Formats: sequence, C-alpha cells, structure tokens
Amino acid sequence: MELVSFTAKVIDQSVMLEWKTASELDNDYFEVERFSADDEEILVLGKAPGHGTTREFNNYLFVDQEPLNGRAYYRLKQVDFNGEYKYSPVITATYKDVFAKRITLFPNPGDGTELGISLNYQGTVSISIYNAQGSVVESAVVQLGEEGGTFRYPMKSKLSPGVYFVRLEQNSGTLVRKWIVK
Repeated sequence: MELVSFTAKVIDQSVMLEWKTASELDNDYFEVERFSADDEEILVLGKAPGHGTTREFNNYLFVDQEPLNGRAYYRLKQVDFNGEYKYSPVITATYKDVFAKRITLFPNPGDGTELGISLNYQGTVSISIYNAQGSVVESAVVQLGEEGGTFRYPMKSKLSPGVYFVRLEQNSGTLVRKWIVK
C-alpha cells in the first residue's frame, strides 16, 4: 500500500480523518485508531474496507464523532488479507469543547420557579426548556460577556414536577442537559 496523505480536520463537534492511497496490494481493511488521553492505550474507532489490489488512487474518510477534548493522536492500521499489517505515521488534531465541559444547571433538582445556569462561555446562547413530551415550555436568548457567567432565568409560570431538558445552543454547537423539577 502506498499512502499518499493522511490528515485530520476539526469540523463542528467532530474530527474528520481523510487519507488517500496511490496503490494497494491485498488490502483487506484499515483500522482507525486513537490514542487515549493518557497515552496508555489505543482505541479502535472503526474500520474502512480496503480495495484489495489496485494501482488506482483511492480516497477514504472517517469521522470521529466523539473526539477527545484537547490534542488527540490518530493512526491507521492497514491490514492485508493474510493478517499482516503496517501502521501509518501518527497525526494530531486539537478539539476544544469549551462550551460543553463548563456548564452547570442549578438547583438540580429545582422547584420549577427559576433555573440557574453557570457557564464559561462568551457570546450569544439560546436557551430552550423542553418537557418530557418534547414541547418547548420556556425559551430565551442570553448575551454573555468575556468571562461567561452565572445567571438565573425566572420561569414565566411555575413548572410542574417532572423531568425537563435544557437545550443550550451557541455558534459551535448544541448541548442538552437534564433538569429535574420536584
């Protein structure tokens, strides 16, 4: 197998891995591997079927939909039909999920009169609160300063006891958290 390129690109909430071969000899499949955050183990994210034996260029694509926060290391394991294998060079991608990792809803459980949200994010955040049936019961748009912040959202009317889902949207993604009202 002649590997021409192997790249990683962060797109939205995922890492897109692309590689290209100029030729393949008895290529059964590729395993896409990612090193763990502590570099103690290697996780097989998935497989891509090879093209057997060919002298044509082939393009491959794999998307890591649950990337590690921070720098991640990826490599390919190319496996032949007879079980022999070889590895690609290791590449990196840096994914920064500053939105999803720094959000707290409080009190949780709450009394249904007010929802407190603490987040370390700057910019516009859309907030929607859904009941268990999927209907929107409250919504708002909040503009946060450079340090993010903590704010309390008073409900227009007291929510009934039950499970609710708080959907927070900002320019790089959407996050849903469960909120319980007693």
